[in-house]
Amino acid sequence: MEHTQRIEPGEFLYRPPRKLMRLLEWLQNATLSHQPAQIFYPENWLNAIELDEMHIVLQRFPTSLRRFDIVPLAREASETETPSAIRQLFLATMLWGYGTVGYGPWRMAHITSNIKQLDDVLFNSLRAIKYGNVRTAFSVLHDAHIPFLGPAYFTKYLYFAGLGCGIDHYPLILDTRILQSLSALIGKRTFFEGTVNDYHNYVVTLHEWAEMLDCRADSIEYLLFLTPQEFWQV
Repeated sequence: MEHTQRIEPGEFLYRPPRKLMRLLEWLQNATLSHQPAQIFYPENWLNAIELDEMHIVLQRFPTSLRRFDIVPLAREASETETPSAIRQLFLATMLWGYGTVGYGPWRMAHITSNIKQLDDVLFNSLRAIKYGNVRTAFSVLHDAHIPFLGPAYFTKYLYFAGLGCGIDHYPLILDTRILQSLSALIGKRTFFEGTVNDYHNYVVTLHEWAEMLDCRADSIEYLLFLTPQEFWQV
């Protein structure tokens, strides 16, 4: 089992920036349930993806999803490890991630076209997270080279899988907007190579900041997503 080494206050990869500390009250009050719902167009997804699990997810969430809504699906996937439960978690995550973006259903049709490969990598990455090995979970999806399923989206799946498994240092979402805001906040381009080490260091950094600031790590991630990089440059 992988354990994230405890970093002492003087050993941070990047110390919590002062600009982040100024938003401490916001960070400490941000919760999954308070975040807005992401809407989507269900008919587009039903027309593109011929999986029973797509119908099941859309029956449960007809037009919108919040982060908070996906956590029970993640718990079920973690507890049962059935292909159907894992597919539902993945599809719900992608619905939430793409929202009304027009090419989302088209991309997902391609991603799910080799369903056996997808089932295997989703299961193996979930199992790795259950054993606390976030590096392996990232590598499983990264090395699968599934077209249209890059880190910006598969880290969303890793994030929810981590919440479902209940691990302390759960994976976090890492996309271009977050990278840009984080680099502006830190003052240097960082974590941009897309390697497993970059991702590991990103997760460690945000969890260490969260511990110091007494907030959730995904609240910091959400703040970085919400704010343009210019916000941190002033």
